[in-house]
Amino acid sequence: MTQRQIDHDKPLPRCQAGHLARHIHDCRQASSGGGHFIECRCGATKRCPDFEAALQEWKRMHRVRTPRPPAAPAADNVLQFGLFTTGSKTR
Repeated sequence: MTQRQIDHDKPLPRCQAGHLARHIHDCRQASSGGGHFIECRCGATKRCPDFEAALQEWKRMHRVRTPRPPAAPAADNVLQFGLFTTGSKTR
């Protein structure tokens, strides 16, 4: 058998229709049509030499955006104090 499904710890992003995606590795040589691709019920990527390229194409095809991590603070030694007002009377 030349094709096998590869399971990942983290699930692959779903397509725009909500179908589950699966990673398939075709073990033939690239010149014979082998490589990695991702498919679901409604479509598939072209064969790519590695999984990362196939995943990038999948995300582009289905307009999946990856969230960027929050920016690190400018300095680690900055303290922020709580603001409060003085002089106001409460009843």
